[in-house]
Amino acid sequence: MKLLDLLNRAIVVLASIALVIASCVLTYSVVVRYFTHEATDWQDEFAVFLLIGVSFGSAAWVHSQRGHIGIEALKAVLPPRIERVRQFLVDMLSALFCAFFSWKSWTLLHEAWDEGFTSATAWGPPLWIPYLAMAGGMTLLFGTDIRVAAEHAVFEISEVKRRVRPYIDLQLERLETPAREGVAFQLVKKLLAFNAQGAERDQLLVAHVQQHR
Repeated sequence: MKLLDLLNRAIVVLASIALVIASCVLTYSVVVRYFTHEATDWQDEFAVFLLIGVSFGSAAWVHSQRGHIGIEALKAVLPPRIERVRQFLVDMLSALFCAFFSWKSWTLLHEAWDEGFTSATAWGPPLWIPYLAMAGGMTLLFGTDIRVAAEHAVFEISEVKRRVRPYIDLQLERLETPAREGVAFQLVKKLLAFNAQGAERDQLLVAHVQQHR
C-alpha cells in the first residue's frame, strides 16, 4: 500500500510539471503565430500528449483522495451500513471498467509499438507514447480502486484517518511543549520524592496515652 501511495505521489509531481510545460508550450505557440505568422507543427500535439499523461497519470491519486466529481444525493439519505455497501459496489464496478480499459490500452500499446504507428500530422510522433500513459494510468487506477474498496468494505480506514488525524496532528504540534500541571501534580511529585532513594522521610509518631485510674 505504501509503495502504491509513493508511486501515485511521484506521478502527481511529474504530472504537475508536465502541466506547466504544456502551458508554456501552448503560450509559446500562440506568441510565435501572432508575431511571426509562422505555422507550428509540433506544439499543439506535444501539449496534447502531455495532457493525456497528466489526466491518466494523476487519476489514481485523485481517486485515492476521493477527489473526483460524484453525486451524493443517495449518500445523504442512506443509513451508514447501506451507504458502505453502495460505495463498495460502485468501487468494484469502477474497478471492472478500469480493468477493461487497461486491457484495451495495453493492446493498443502493443499494436502501436509492433506496427510503428505514428500520428497523421506533419510532426508524426509515435502513438505508443499516449497509449503508454493511458495503459499505465488506468492500471494504477484499477489497483487504487481495489485498495479503496477493500478499505471501505473491511476496515473503513479512510473514515478512521479522517477522525483520528486531527488529534494526531495536534499531538505532533505539542510534542515539544511541556504539559501544564494538573490538579494531582503536586501530590504525585511528593509521592515520587518520598519513594526516592536517600530521601528524608517524615516520621509519624503515634502517642499512646494510657489513662490511669
